[in-house]
Amino acid sequence: MKIRGLIALSFVMSGILLAQQPVPMGKTDDSSRTSRSADGTMLTKKSSDEDLERALYRDYANDPVFTGVQVKVKHHTVKLAGTVETKNAKRRAEDIAIHTTGVRYVHNILKVNEGMRPERTAESSTAH
Repeated sequence: MKIRGLIALSFVMSGILLAQQPVPMGKTDDSSRTSRSADGTMLTKKSSDEDLERALYRDYANDPVFTGVQVKVKHHTVKLAGTVETKNAKRRAEDIAIHTTGVRYVHNILKVNEGMRPERTAESSTAH
C-alpha cells in the first residue's frame, strides 16, 4: 500500500513539474524597443503623447494623400479624423499609426471623401 502511494505521489509531482512553464532567461521586456520617426525623433513604448502626435503628423506630411488627416493622441491612443480620397488611404493611415512604436490603439474615424471620386451615373453603370 505504501508503494502505491509513493508511485501515485511521484506521478502527481511529475505532472506538476511538467505543467510548469519554463522561466525565460535574459531580457523579456520589450520596453526598450525603439524606432525613428520621419523627423528623426526616437520613439519608445514610453514616448509622450506629444512626441507620438508630432511624429505621426510628420509621417503623414510626407505623403500628399494624407493632407486632410488630423491626429490627436491621448494616453497612447491615436484618433485619426478628417478626410481621405480612398478606402485604401484610410487603411494605410491606420497602418502607419498602429505600427508607430508607442501607439497602443488607433481610433480611425477618417471619412472617405466621396466628392473626390467621379460620380457614377445610370448610363455609365449600364454601359459596357
